[in-house]
Order: sequence, then C-alpha cells, then structure tokens
Amino acid sequence: MNFRQFLEEFISNENIYEYFNLFCLWFGLKFEEIRAPVAAHILSSSFSEGLFYPQGGFDTFARKLADHYISRGSTIKYETTAKKILVNNKVVERVELEDGSILNSKVVISNGDLHRTILSYVGKEYFSKRYLKYIQSLKPSVSGIL
Repeated sequence: MNFRQFLEEFISNENIYEYFNLFCLWFGLKFEEIRAPVAAHILSSSFSEGLFYPQGGFDTFARKLADHYISRGSTIKYETTAKKILVNNKVVERVELEDGSILNSKVVISNGDLHRTILSYVGKEYFSKRYLKYIQSLKPSVSGIL
C-alpha cells in the first residue's frame, strides 16, 4: 500500500494531502510512490525525535567533510569537470578532466549522479549487463541526507 492509499483511509480533505506529501518530497517522491510504512516512520520520527540540521547548515557540513579529506592528503578539484574516470585492470587509477589534465588517484569520489558516473565517466564496459540494466531502471531523485 502506498502512502496516499493509507491516508485515504483516514482523511477526506484533499488539501491536507499536500501537507503529508511534503515529507515524501524529502526523497524526491510523490506520496503515491512511497510505501506507507516507510512514510509513516519518516513522519512519526520527525515529530517524536525532531528534525535536526548541522550547525551552520549543510554547506558547513560539506566543507567540514572536504577539510577532513584534505587533512588526510586528498585533493579536491573545484570548478572543473571530469571527463572520464580511467580504469586499468578493473582498478580506478586516474581521472581525466575536461581541460585534458590527468589526476592520479587510488580512490575517486564522484559528485556526479549514479547514471553519469557509471555510464559516462567510467563506461559500460566495466559492468555486467545485469548491473547496467538495474542502474538504467533506477529513477533519479533529489539529493538528501537523512
């Protein structure tokens, strides 16, 4: 049962639905697309446990995370676009940037969405047909941290 069907058992006022729909939008879904138990948990926990945000906002959280990686010797390239994640013997070794420069790397964290990272940056040839079919069946949603 989806969340809308669940609500219809208790609520007849159409205007109230939009209030409940806001909670589902945290996941980029309409309430017809989210299962009732999942939505009920999200809704109830926001009232029973409260909603919390990082001190200074999500931008501060992202900057602290970046500082953490940099303090451990990582490099973060801002204001540039990756062209290709280069793989050798099934191991990521480098990233080619749009400007043609190459970054050597033992680990790559992609800020691109899953489709772009797998299908464009890395390339289909490194993944099984079954996995690619699964990736292509996923619908994008909004980003979020819960």
